[in-house]
Amino acid sequence: MSESFSLPLRPVRKKTDETDTLPIRIAQINAQRGSFRDVTEESLSEEIEALRVSGKQASDIAEDIESGNDTDDKEQQLFTSRSEMLEFATQAQVEACYALDFVSLALSKYAPRQVELSMTPYVKLKIPGGSLGIDKIKTPDQTEADRRDIEVVSKGWKLESFSSAANNLLEAATRLQKEVAAETKYWSEVLAIKEKGWKICRLPRERQTLGVQHGFLEAAPVFRDRGLSALRRGDEGSLYVDQGIYASPPRVVRIRIQEDGNTVGVSQPACVKHDSNTSAQETFIHQARDCLFEEELFYELNREARALLRHGIETRHNQILFHLSDSRQVLVDMVPIDEAATLNQDATDDLPADDLAHAIACSIRILLTHAHRKNHRRRTQIPTAISVKKRQTAEYPLLQPSIAYLQHRSHTQWLMSCLHNITNTLLSAGLKCKYGTNNALPKDLPGTLPNHNKHIPLVESLVESFLNTQETKVSGDFLSPNSWYKILVRTDLGPTALGTEFTIRTTLASLPQQQITQRFGTREDIKEFLIYLFTLDIVHTIPFRGGTKTVSSLPGTSEREVATNTHGADEDRTDIRTTVTEAAIWEPTFAENGELTAYMPGKNSNKKLRVILNEDSLVLHCMSMSSTEAGKVEDIRYLWTVNQTEEESHVTLQEALRRIENSE
Repeated sequence: MSESFSLPLRPVRKKTDETDTLPIRIAQINAQRGSFRDVTEESLSEEIEALRVSGKQASDIAEDIESGNDTDDKEQQLFTSRSEMLEFATQAQVEACYALDFVSLALSKYAPRQVELSMTPYVKLKIPGGSLGIDKIKTPDQTEADRRDIEVVSKGWKLESFSSAANNLLEAATRLQKEVAAETKYWSEVLAIKEKGWKICRLPRERQTLGVQHGFLEAAPVFRDRGLSALRRGDEGSLYVDQGIYASPPRVVRIRIQEDGNTVGVSQPACVKHDSNTSAQETFIHQARDCLFEEELFYELNREARALLRHGIETRHNQILFHLSDSRQVLVDMVPIDEAATLNQDATDDLPADDLAHAIACSIRILLTHAHRKNHRRRTQIPTAISVKKRQTAEYPLLQPSIAYLQHRSHTQWLMSCLHNITNTLLSAGLKCKYGTNNALPKDLPGTLPNHNKHIPLVESLVESFLNTQETKVSGDFLSPNSWYKILVRTDLGPTALGTEFTIRTTLASLPQQQITQRFGTREDIKEFLIYLFTLDIVHTIPFRGGTKTVSSLPGTSEREVATNTHGADEDRTDIRTTVTEAAIWEPTFAENGELTAYMPGKNSNKKLRVILNEDSLVLHCMSMSSTEAGKVEDIRYLWTVNQTEEESHVTLQEALRRIENSE
């Protein structure tokens, strides 16, 4: 084993290299030996001799020699000590002068001339002589009664101090008890709010204060920051929600529908019904959330309206206005909730368009919530590559889908009404044609998509289908065989779209082209084109070739109608399939205008026939001129209307043509 070694446990004392300064030495001497007046040469000699006898002088002398050897620059130390001595001497002189001035000023009241010699000029200038005096007062002797009074007073003060301390302790205990009760009540209400599902967190700028997140994290930054309110404690511990400088009266978005200047529909204000167990704080949080949502909704509606000005949407006087038809318009504004509730109470009877106004109000709120969900999904996905180009925030499609749907429905209903009138008009003339709509599901519905994203809920997919372009297909047949038309009504209110567009694809036997595709942007254009096509088809279905032709050869005419019309035209005929031996040779001259001409070989006369088709009427106008009798003109006119019923006695187009051919 190695040799044992000792390890000291005491800390090593490090000797300081710095010596004490002269003021410290003087203070030490005064503390140890008293004043310098008591130090004499004889006393120092006796002390040195005593230390030498005791054996301590040698070590002290050795320490002095060692400390002297450690000094590198004695001259510098000498000058430093000299400057310190001069500084202290100067300070002592100044203090002595102050004392002399004080004594001289005190004696100036009694011997002014003598003390002026010892006063400094500054004191003479600033302080007048005799302003300070000295008087000798004899302190009265303290008696036994005075001492007893002092003891009694001191005991009274002590008792009063103890009583005050006890009262303070009791007050502190009471205050602490109230504080504990208030804190318990506050935290219980905070816990109740958290258990309801609200997010509790610290305020960003007040870390010591709790707040509740009642806003939407996916909203615009100005509304996202306002969605955090402080949960502050009242005087008695009750909790109240502090919205800060953003507190404002609650307002809601209102939808009104006006027709010819009269209000025919008003939306109900959106509100949440609470039960009796709901606290006032939670009700206020719900109200703050709804008000913030309504403000963001109106803000986004104004942003979108400015982008849709080209589609007829107007913003004026803090209102948004757009037209549903020529006589009906929709107004969107934001009013206090009390005003909206008052209007609803005044209108006791339901207005005819309340359901439409409520549907528009619900749709814009659903679409804003859908936009928040899309923002959340985009934020939680893998971010795109960093680009120098700043990403612009597009407007939310809130009004656009509703307006597109309403306009599309209006155009589709108008088109169906137009086709219904034309078809019924032709039916009243004995001409059968049909039309219908394609009620198949759109290709972009979630159930029909082959690569549908399974992570997107079905409800959001249905809302996405509502955001797509509105399309409706209408198809029908003409009178001629193998002649048909297909109309696609497409409504798109995008920034670069043109609104509603009608695309018609036609196959008509009388046209030289196999198929014709036309696009129209207004109702009048598509209506004129449809009337033109039906007129052209009617003109070419009228029998116009010479030779023997049966009456039943007219397309679109049934055998029952042929039998009835033949019997009504000539009662002497017994065969339904009786032929016309001397048939007129009809030939279209201006088919686009509905004009035909015919030469009657057996009667030496020319006939001019004109077909005039409107949406609600069909006119067959015939003018006949005889070649033997100059100046004789025969005018025949037949009219069929859309409101003509089967019970009314009327002739068909086939019978009218036969009468025209048989007329003289």
